[in-house]
Formats: sequence, C-alpha cells, structure tokens
Amino acid sequence: MLGSVALAALLIGVIVFAVINQGSGAKGTLAQVDKLSGLIKSDTANGKARHVTGVVSYPNQASAPPVNGSHNVLPETCAVYSQKIPNEHAVHSMEHGAAWVTYRPDLPVSQLATLKGEVNGNPYRLMSPYPGLKSAISLQAWGRQLFVDSASDKRVKEFLGSFTNGPTTPEGEKILLDRNIDILPDVLANSGGVTVSYYEWVQNKRSETWTLEEVDEKLERAMKRVYKNVDDFARQRKVDRRIASYALALARIESVYKEREIFP
Repeated sequence: MLGSVALAALLIGVIVFAVINQGSGAKGTLAQVDKLSGLIKSDTANGKARHVTGVVSYPNQASAPPVNGSHNVLPETCAVYSQKIPNEHAVHSMEHGAAWVTYRPDLPVSQLATLKGEVNGNPYRLMSPYPGLKSAISLQAWGRQLFVDSASDKRVKEFLGSFTNGPTTPEGEKILLDRNIDILPDVLANSGGVTVSYYEWVQNKRSETWTLEEVDEKLERAMKRVYKNVDDFARQRKVDRRIASYALALARIESVYKEREIFP
C-alpha cells in the first residue's frame, strides 16, 4: 500500500514538472534560465493576447520593444532586417518561439556583424533596428527581455541559446485550439530520433543488422501506433495531446515498476 502511494506521488510530481517545463529550445527549465542577470520577466499578457489587425500600441514601446500582448494575425518572417519592423508582427513571431534582436541604428558595424552572425540562417531568430531603444541592444522572447550595451556581452549567447525556438505560449496554444488546429506535442514529435536510437541498441544486443528500409518501416509503424494511442486518449479524456502523451508514458512506467516490483 505504501509503495503504491509513493509511486502515485512520484507520477504526479513528474506530470507537474513536465507540464511546467514543456517545450523545446530552452536549455534547462525556465526556472534555471530565468536566473540570467538582468533578465526582465513578464509572464502574462493579462489574458488579453489576441490576433488583431492594424497597429497595436504597447506600453513603453518608444524605448523598449514589446514582449507579449495582442498582435497581428501575421507573424514576421525570421530574418535580418535593415529597417524597423512592425512590433505587432514581431510579437506574433515570438508567440511561436522566435527570439527578436533589436539594436540602435548607430550600433558600430563590428557589433552589428556579431549580432548578424547569431541570427543569420536561424529560422527562429529575427533582427531589426529599433530607433529610440534605451540601450545599445535588447533581446526579446515571449515574456522575456534583456538589455545589454555590447554584442560581445556573454549574456547575448545565453539568452538566444535559452529562448530560441521556445515553447508555444499558453495564449498561442489557446488560439490554435480554439481554431481546431491540431498541436502535436514535442515529446511526441521529437521521439523519432530516440526510437531509432533504441533500434540501434536492439541490433547491437542481438548482433543484427537491419536495412534502412526495415528501420523506416518499423519507425513508421511505431509512430502511427503511438500517435493513434495519444489521439484516442486525448479525445476520450477530453485533454490535450501533451497531457495525453505524458499520461500514457507514465502509465507505461508505472506498469513496468509494478511488474518488476521496483518500488518497495
């Protein structure tokens, strides 16, 4: 009885941890990366983040780019821009995990080149000048902002490494779900590589060599089966696919623990 209670407590704890720290692209948990010196946090848009048309007015936008709130229905393409871009389009990009680098137009050429090197070619980073900016450079992600005086500041890499391709925000997820747009959780979408790694382990243990076609066939069959299980669970329990993925995974762990009597 005591073992069952301990197991249940562990599973609940893991679910809570997974939900709080969901998403890919961040190095470590949000609690860890939020310790970055000088980081300004704005975790909420007061429940008012909406897709709108036209120009949006943001607080303190004259000297500081916005980091959340209502935004245009179209996100800004992630790229390096030489002209100021509309705030409301950049905010939409951040809602979907982009990091936005802004700088004063008079930033030295050498520093500009450094920033471009961090942004160019990354599909989840955009960069643009921001006249009136209160520091030489500012870095933005959804709900997070950092002001620095130099592109060589080590926090630039730390910020971009932590928040590029961050998780879809709760506000963004709600909009997608309200529009009946399917969201595939990263714990499921990213599982293909781990599955193939498992296949490699099996081949080594058995001293076997599978053809590429065999691996592809096994992977496709496994991914389709798991997706169906997750989708069925989500529909039956009326939860999203992320919760369904965690619940099914933890249920499998629970069954193995019980079968092997791992817990006392």
